[in-house]
Amino acid sequence: MKPTNEQEEFELIEDYLLGKLNQQNKALFEEDLKNDIELNKKVEKIQQTMNLLKESAIQDSILKTIRDLQKEDRPTVPEPEIIPQHDIIIHKPFKKIIYWVGASAAASVMFILYLSLASIYLPDTEYDFNITRGIDSTKFTPEQRVAFSSFFDGQAHLAEGRYWLAVKDFQKSLEVKSIRPYFKEAAEWHLALAYVKSNQPRKAEEIYKKFASCTNCEYPVDTMNRWKLWWRIFWAKLV
Repeated sequence: MKPTNEQEEFELIEDYLLGKLNQQNKALFEEDLKNDIELNKKVEKIQQTMNLLKESAIQDSILKTIRDLQKEDRPTVPEPEIIPQHDIIIHKPFKKIIYWVGASAAASVMFILYLSLASIYLPDTEYDFNITRGIDSTKFTPEQRVAFSSFFDGQAHLAEGRYWLAVKDFQKSLEVKSIRPYFKEAAEWHLALAYVKSNQPRKAEEIYKKFASCTNCEYPVDTMNRWKLWWRIFWAKLV
């Protein structure tokens, strides 16, 4: 049976990589892999992450921890706790993760560092026909031209580290109402990333929560990059 949402797709990929699919479902999934470039990319990314976690034998504990933290996602700023013998300050959410994964603390730190430091990749859009699919570029209205121009300016400013300018660009792009849903979602995801980069996590969170409950979204952001964005938002609210 084909997955009907992102969570089901993630679980299907996970079962495939863990060898849990029966022969029939495995054959069907591999047939899909032959014809779906995006699915291949998702499998590759999840495989890379699973390899990282497998090496430290904490896969189940880490994933449970991330999901539990996502459910709690408390907005209050925790007080740091001092560990005298090492003179280190550790925030409670960080301690909670280490506590839950027990003896594999070093590996959990490695995974958290990955979530904290690895680049967030949003699907390419500059040459993506989906942005303008079904629209004759010679017939753009002036407003639509502003939307597209502002969006690509925002991408450039993100790449240059000029995050406040990127925020303004994506906001300007979203002011135009006559753009197709795929492009609107792409602009919103990029705006969320720009908010995080410009130290505005609560504004980023508003956008993230909107897509967390979306069942018919068009712009495909994979699970791992959603987690990375969520973690940056979660942590930025604490510091």
